[in-house]
Amino acid sequence: MIDIALGLPHLRQGPLLRRALTLKATILVSANGLSRWKGQTPDRRWMGWDYAQLRNIPEGRSLILDCGGFTSHVAYGGFPWTIDRYVSLAAAHPFMLFASFDYPVESEIAHDRASIDERLARTIGANRETRRRAADAGISGRFMPVLQGRIPSDYERCADALAWSMVPGATIGVGSMCRRDIKGPEGLIAVVEHLDRILPVGVRLHCFGAKGSALPY
Repeated sequence: MIDIALGLPHLRQGPLLRRALTLKATILVSANGLSRWKGQTPDRRWMGWDYAQLRNIPEGRSLILDCGGFTSHVAYGGFPWTIDRYVSLAAAHPFMLFASFDYPVESEIAHDRASIDERLARTIGANRETRRRAADAGISGRFMPVLQGRIPSDYERCADALAWSMVPGATIGVGSMCRRDIKGPEGLIAVVEHLDRILPVGVRLHCFGAKGSALPY
């Protein structure tokens, strides 16, 4: 079974949000899209969360929160917010799921194997810390772990390190997918098939950024 979540750049009133609500679709929004900023690049400063946008989502509508890792690392060189501030956003609305902090490994960010390995280790640590903070806030039941990798075995390394989260019924985020080829040894199909072999039966995957061209597969 495949469910499609529509990724929106923000939750402000307008045609995009109206269309998503009309479709009764699950909506995904990035923490970046819920941010307040001051100034212009390169002096742009993060000023906290725009909580008012969350009031535009009707009660009972499915909404997923992403930590905004790719945009943050490409545009700002890292997260402008801390895990504590991110979890405070996740606790401010009954999100269906909220993704862990993670450290993407697309080629624009991680240029060699050493940098990929370093970011995998940081992703594992960030998952553990986000889960701890979520437990403190009483929202760990909505926490979505996120695996990262460039090749299928990278994702297995993350899954092994986060085995306590790889349980039947859980939804597991799969990062660094939006710019990935569909086929080939590092393609989307290869990653999903590998995870299907190694993860427990009953685990669901959320492939961040998978495009419509991947759906026939």
